[in-house]
Amino acid sequence: MWRLLRRSALWQATWLPAVVGVGTLPIVLFFWQSLKIHEQTHIHQQVDFARVSISREIRSQTDNRIQALVRLSRRWEAQEGLSQENWTIDAESLLHDYPGYQAIEWVDPNLYVRWIVPMAGNEAAQEFNLATDPERKATLELARTTRTMTVSSMVDLVQGGKGVLVYSPLFLASDQSFDGFILGVFRVQHLVDTILSDQVTDDYAIAIQQNGTEIYRHLPTDTPQSATTSLRNRWSQHAEIDIHGTIWELEIWPTSALLAHEQSPLPTVILVSGLLLSGLATWVVWLTQKSQQRYQQLVTESTERQRAEQDLERFFSLSVDLLCVTGTDGYFKHINPAFERTLGHPTEVFLSQPFINFVHPDDQASTLTEMESLTNGQATLSFENRYRCRDGSYRWLHWAAFPATKTGLLYAVARDTTDRKITEENLKQFSANLKHLHRINTTHYETFDALFADCLETGRQILGLETGIISQVTGQTYTIRSVQSDLDSLVANQSFILSNTYCAAVVKGHQTVTYKHVGGHAVMKGHPVYQNLHLESYLGTPIWVNGEIYGTLNFSSTQIHEHEFSRHEQEIIELMAQSIGRFLATDLAQQQQRAIEEALRESEARFRMVANSAPVLLWMTGTDTRCTFLNQTWLTFTGRQLEQELGNGWTEGIHPEDRDRFLDTYIKAFDARSTFELEYRLHREDGQYRWLLSRGVPRFRSDDSFAGYIGTCIDISDRHEVEKLKDEFISVVNHELRTPLTSILGSLDLLASGVLSTQPEKGQRMLQIAANNADRLVRLINDMLDIERIESGKMTLNKQVCDGAKLMQTATDEIHTLATQSGIQLVVTPLPVRIWADPDRIIQVFTNLLSNAIKFSGEGTTVELTANLEDAPEAAPCAALPVSTQRVQFQVRDQGRGIPPDQLTTIFGRFQQVDASDARRRGGTGLGLAVCRSIVQHHGGRIWVESVLEQGSTFFVSLPVLPPPTPVLDDDSHHPLVLVCDDDPSIRMVVEAMLEQHSYRVIAVESGQAALTQAIEQQPDVILLNLLMPEMTGWETLAALKARSQTQNIPVIILSGLSPEEGGSLHSDISDWIVKPPDEDGLFQALQQALASSRKEIQVLIIEDDLDLAQVLTAIFERHGITSHHAATGQTGIHLIQQVTPDLLVLDLALPESNGFAVVDWLRQHNQLCRVPLVIYTAQDLDDTERQRLRLGQTLFLTKGRVSPDDFEKQVMQLIHRVTDPIG
Repeated sequence: MWRLLRRSALWQATWLPAVVGVGTLPIVLFFWQSLKIHEQTHIHQQVDFARVSISREIRSQTDNRIQALVRLSRRWEAQEGLSQENWTIDAESLLHDYPGYQAIEWVDPNLYVRWIVPMAGNEAAQEFNLATDPERKATLELARTTRTMTVSSMVDLVQGGKGVLVYSPLFLASDQSFDGFILGVFRVQHLVDTILSDQVTDDYAIAIQQNGTEIYRHLPTDTPQSATTSLRNRWSQHAEIDIHGTIWELEIWPTSALLAHEQSPLPTVILVSGLLLSGLATWVVWLTQKSQQRYQQLVTESTERQRAEQDLERFFSLSVDLLCVTGTDGYFKHINPAFERTLGHPTEVFLSQPFINFVHPDDQASTLTEMESLTNGQATLSFENRYRCRDGSYRWLHWAAFPATKTGLLYAVARDTTDRKITEENLKQFSANLKHLHRINTTHYETFDALFADCLETGRQILGLETGIISQVTGQTYTIRSVQSDLDSLVANQSFILSNTYCAAVVKGHQTVTYKHVGGHAVMKGHPVYQNLHLESYLGTPIWVNGEIYGTLNFSSTQIHEHEFSRHEQEIIELMAQSIGRFLATDLAQQQQRAIEEALRESEARFRMVANSAPVLLWMTGTDTRCTFLNQTWLTFTGRQLEQELGNGWTEGIHPEDRDRFLDTYIKAFDARSTFELEYRLHREDGQYRWLLSRGVPRFRSDDSFAGYIGTCIDISDRHEVEKLKDEFISVVNHELRTPLTSILGSLDLLASGVLSTQPEKGQRMLQIAANNADRLVRLINDMLDIERIESGKMTLNKQVCDGAKLMQTATDEIHTLATQSGIQLVVTPLPVRIWADPDRIIQVFTNLLSNAIKFSGEGTTVELTANLEDAPEAAPCAALPVSTQRVQFQVRDQGRGIPPDQLTTIFGRFQQVDASDARRRGGTGLGLAVCRSIVQHHGGRIWVESVLEQGSTFFVSLPVLPPPTPVLDDDSHHPLVLVCDDDPSIRMVVEAMLEQHSYRVIAVESGQAALTQAIEQQPDVILLNLLMPEMTGWETLAALKARSQTQNIPVIILSGLSPEEGGSLHSDISDWIVKPPDEDGLFQALQQALASSRKEIQVLIIEDDLDLAQVLTAIFERHGITSHHAATGQTGIHLIQQVTPDLLVLDLALPESNGFAVVDWLRQHNQLCRVPLVIYTAQDLDDTERQRLRLGQTLFLTKGRVSPDDFEKQVMQLIHRVTDPIG
């Protein structure tokens, strides 16, 4: 029995510890294995997330670059091709916006590479023929046939190395003609590195294959090949990337650096700790069993145990992970220092409170649930929650725990995964933001407002800022194009000075600008935006359109931003601004294209409208000499359809005699590309051949290539006819000029030689011959000048109210001498009728018609000038005058040979005569009737002729009639002014009435003092003075008048009840003495004598640069006893006027130094001279404005050459008589 007991004790001492150790070991291994599996699963998830993110990014970014290439192609097609300069700008912009290209090339329709951007590094591809490579040629033909963008497989690049080609065929929008390819060249290694430059770190290795061939690899530089192969075989994951039909196989696996970061030492710690605990348990059992047997070793074993616990505690303390032992009561029992290092709370704080107090409120429920599971014996392999740090922030902890149910303790290990969480959140946010950008780039917006609103709302969500603005910057003006904001003060189309906005720094620096806390900067506190809107945070970036800043995309808030804006946030907004800029650039290009197309359409329509409305015949030909365009004027002229005239059909209308000559000239000019001009005859629709002057000039396109000819044709048939008539006219004028000149020169030579000095009668006859021929010469020149004025539209009519009877009488008076010399009886029947006309011109018409009638009438016949009224409901010629329903018809009737019927209308044409020989036999140029017709038509009248051969002709002139005149008061400013001084009001009234009845002006006063005052102020012509007046008698008044220089020369007539004998002897200062009551005849006789005695010598100033004419005028005035003075220039005349105040001024206008207008302007500025009577004697025709400018006092306008010396003398003397003898 004792032996058995001893054996049993020995067995317990030997094997029971082993059983305990073996029993706890599986638990430790299970817990360790669970942690390892969780860790591997987490690594696989990270690799999978990277695989998906990277494959999507490569697909999306590659597609963006290909689509940008397609958009470049569409612009080429829409604009019918681009210049190399514009294409280079677009390509460089695309390379700037989408880096990763090796090159962008334009391949012409013959498959030659013509344009490359950039040229550096791609010189080998210049002028390369892609058709030399069968594979490239097949791909190009496929893209051209399908009219779709095509991506090639991996090829050997001409520049060296391997790459992928993207072909985008070009078909012009107008005619769908093939115009080559836009070719994008990618080196896959460079492309993918560019795309993933911000995505890939040294945590992952990447390889891409196509058809089993590796085309891309990304490995950390310090990774051994053997380690790479091992990691690739164990961790790699695969994905397919579809690049427009080309499949790339993506393979990704973690690097050793990532594994080192993600693989936690916790499993190893758990394993070691578990093994230690298992050994410890075994050891305790062993000690218990051996306590009696191994008492001596107890102290040693206890020491060993303490040392092991110290080692475990040291390991516990040095772990970077958070290790703890917790009770089921919710309190930490033991924690390692990592808790304090990670969360910041002292250890005592952790141990003194339930750990649930440190858990984020949102995570407490799940934490308690997980705690309950642990209490029930279920281990926690993966659990995450947030723990509060000492500074109030929270950090993410990833837990693994297992319960010790027997002891009621929980063993747990936690790892700080906050940074990983932030990275994952940033990746998710970045991915979501990229989706937003992709949506914006792929959405079709109807308006820019919709695009702007979407971008601003998206940006506000991404940044968490309340205000988003898209602005346009023009010079120094900042205008809000679109705004999304909670601030009511910001609205669209609002404008500010750029320097008063945060965006000024963006525009100036051409880069993104951010402010986290504007109020934290002392300088920024005074900024206008901060002062007015109190915007604390701001992020703004420029919007680029075609290489220039269009405006800004900016976001802001009145709240301080929690942290600095991340690079990720800035890049998202910059990408959004790039998208907006591309939309704006595309729209601008489309607007420009539409404007060009509209301008072309408008230009073509305008050309056709102008061409068809042009009064000349227009034509155009192509490069084959055939006609391509004829305007409507041509078709109307020929009476043919456009289809008949196009090509060579138009030549059928050329006169047979001119066709070969025209075509020969046209073909020679066409071959030489030179301008040509010739005359030929073309068949008109009425059957006539009309002479045309044709002029053609070559047309060239913008590239200087020949495009054909454009030309005009002008009907010059009338010119040919006029040239014929002018030849006759020149012959007549030659005769008409030479004949009177010969007579004048011959007569004057005889007189000058003195041969006729002893024969005064012959000398007088020679003078008369010279005068008559000079008059004939003047008429010829006047007719020629009138024709020139008519043709140039410069004929001026000085219309006024005229008496028809007076005009008829004046005309017959002027022509009476001619009638008498010709033995013609001239009969005139005047008709008093008022007409609105230029009297000189109407008299010219009458004299012209009368002289013609006399010339073509036989001796002893009668020429009549009559008039009658006829009813005609026509308006008066001047809208300012009353309307009359009558017209006056003047008739000039002769008994001559008559006019043939076929010439009754043509006789009024220029250079027209019934017989050209008449000009030589009877004189005349054929201009007279043309002048008459123009004058009559300008008066709103009509002229025609009725004639019977061998019986005579009657010329009719019909003019509008004015209604009877309305009586108007005559201007009596030139009538004599009489001052009546009498204290008897009845006498004053009677005398005043008598004087006014005889057109005198009267001032009546009742006292001598009043008479003296009025005489000084009014300067009367005569004073009637009573003697017996109170206060100041007539004698006293007379003495006062004679004592003053202003009044001493005024004639004084005594009007008194006393006779001269009763009043005293007749004083020398008295002009006459009238006894009351005055006898009317005696009174007016005394007045006339007094006025006559006061007249002074008449003086005339002649300002004329022609000395001969000035001498003639001086002789005329001397014949009437008038003193004349002469000045040859305007300035001399002005100086002479200041020395001699003339009673009349005769003024020419064309003067040296100062012309006649300047002289009149000077006179108008001087009160003593501004009313001087004036005779304007000039060869110029003056319009109404010029006449009004020249008027001073009474003004007479006479035209040199049109007014004879007798008429001049008559009219000027009448004017002198009116201004110097107002009574008469």
